[in-house]
Amino acid sequence: MTVTLPTAKSKPTTDLAKQSILIYGAPKLGKCLAGDTVLYDPTTGQPTALKDLVTNQEGEVLTMGMAGVIKPAQPSNYIDNGEAALFRVTTQSGRTIDATA
Repeated sequence: MTVTLPTAKSKPTTDLAKQSILIYGAPKLGKCLAGDTVLYDPTTGQPTALKDLVTNQEGEVLTMGMAGVIKPAQPSNYIDNGEAALFRVTTQSGRTIDATA
């Protein structure tokens, strides 16, 4: 799998297949995901479970930089908040993500 990162802010689109889901919030507020959430290394494209990234405390993730450009970054911290109730969010295109309230 090849991951191609944008070099500039993309134009708005109504095509759901070309849209990404971004979860944003203040630190430790509203962005906790299930440990089995699959993340893809932005350089190699290799899939990694979030729980493994937290356990190993190494690897890069995609994050939003200035002007909304998505770029690879090393996490500044690894936090295991323990167990919490999860809610499955399903988009109109059928994609799902399990996250805390």
